[in-house]
Amino acid sequence: KTASIINNGDTIMIDGGSTTRCIAKYLLDKRNLTIITNSLDLIPEFLLNSKLNLYILGGFAYKEGGIVVGPTTNENIAQFHPDKAILGIDGISLEKGFTAANASNPSISSAKIKMIEVSDQIIIVSDHSKFNRVCLMPIAPIDGINYLITDSKAPQDIVKDIRDIGPQVLIANDIED
Repeated sequence: KTASIINNGDTIMIDGGSTTRCIAKYLLDKRNLTIITNSLDLIPEFLLNSKLNLYILGGFAYKEGGIVVGPTTNENIAQFHPDKAILGIDGISLEKGFTAANASNPSISSAKIKMIEVSDQIIIVSDHSKFNRVCLMPIAPIDGINYLITDSKAPQDIVKDIRDIGPQVLIANDIED
């Protein structure tokens, strides 16, 4: 579902995480994409694909998350102006918006916030387990994004409320392992 809103020729910033890793394979059929990422896990997926250009953000290698983060990463992010950012998230709440659970490393949240600041459109990807959950680090208010992509088990009352606030909510086929 996320790939359906990505156009040939788009410039996309993608953060790390299990959900964004699942999306990567669906982008490989697109042509002339430019991918900017802090995800160490996505590099092998994209590096050998001749149909796309790849920028790898620098910074501190946070091995537990498979990403690079920190001041250098944020400085690198600020050098770009992508069409779209695709971000995973840990919590979705109507009252508190989109949040992340990075108490041990706030640089992760900082990178997500910076990606939102520089991108034209924001796409949050999250499965149903993140709804009605508030985590430590605020990332964006509900009306601060353009798309929320989730699965069919997401609570339909909250999905409706999010749509009423503004973001488009797209329901993907149930996530496969």
